[in-house]
Amino acid sequence: MKIVAFLTLFLAVRMSGVTLAQEDLLSEARNERGLVIYGSPNLDDLNFLATAFTKKYSFAKPQVYRATSAAIYNKVITEARGGRRAFDVMINSGFETHLLKKGNFFAPYFPKEINRYAQGFKEPLGYWTTFFTNTHVISYNDRQVKPEEVPRSYEDLLHPRWKGRLMMHSEDYEWFTNQLLIRGEDKGLKLMRALAQQEITFRRGHTLISQLVAAGEGAASINSYAYRSERIRRDGAPIKWVAVEPVVANLLCISVGMDAPNPNTARLFVDFATSKEGQTIVSQRFQRVPAHKDVEANPPSLTRGINFWPSNPELGEKIDHYGKLFREVFRVN
Repeated sequence: MKIVAFLTLFLAVRMSGVTLAQEDLLSEARNERGLVIYGSPNLDDLNFLATAFTKKYSFAKPQVYRATSAAIYNKVITEARGGRRAFDVMINSGFETHLLKKGNFFAPYFPKEINRYAQGFKEPLGYWTTFFTNTHVISYNDRQVKPEEVPRSYEDLLHPRWKGRLMMHSEDYEWFTNQLLIRGEDKGLKLMRALAQQEITFRRGHTLISQLVAAGEGAASINSYAYRSERIRRDGAPIKWVAVEPVVANLLCISVGMDAPNPNTARLFVDFATSKEGQTIVSQRFQRVPAHKDVEANPPSLTRGINFWPSNPELGEKIDHYGKLFREVFRVN
């Protein structure tokens, strides 16, 4: 009985400490002036998330700066050279996130629901947590591709019927790199060189390629984003997609800024964005693929039963090498 009483007291004290820490965080956040968010997602989505946050914490006054991942990276570097640390929270691609982490631009922080994120979808020391993922699939025009012709693997795309009918993003170095890691570089390059013989049409941008496939400009796309193809399909276009496991998942990461002007409000925001509530907004409002274990995508087929391969942001250090290799293999500029 003494042991039970001791454990009960221990757990009560521990839980009170967690509660107190959250109360302190909230109290300190009330004394801060605002919240500056740098992000690469759609501006309307970022503003919606910021507004949802202010409904929960009315004292917060978020300001959103939206740009491409590369532009945000360059902005942060330029500001630092001028002696400024202007952002509180960043939501950006995995590669840029890792490079900025190496530059000491982020403070470690473990969100309240960090245990609901699988390994590979969170940084071990707390420098980033996945906000949402972009998952790679094969999309195809179901007016041009018969049911029995639907590819179930990338190797299926080597069949003569696909020659001259495939499309591909001209700068998808991250997908390419991960395919080499999944198969081993020798086998991966063998597959890629065989695909390069299929007279692929290259265009820049996953959204554009999915739209072109839906319009019949190509029979299939080798590396579409699942959420985008699904949106176009829902709008009535003749496009479907198939997941080739393990499905490469590019990560969009959320981080707290080192020396952030409003560090406590930043932590509250990261807690919110990575919570079940925040990730439900990601799924239902943004229609993106969430990383939280308890939140299904919209529709659930985007994630249910699929084995994912989280793209390691540290690969960003090697992207110049693999980008050059991609261009050599596929003979694109």
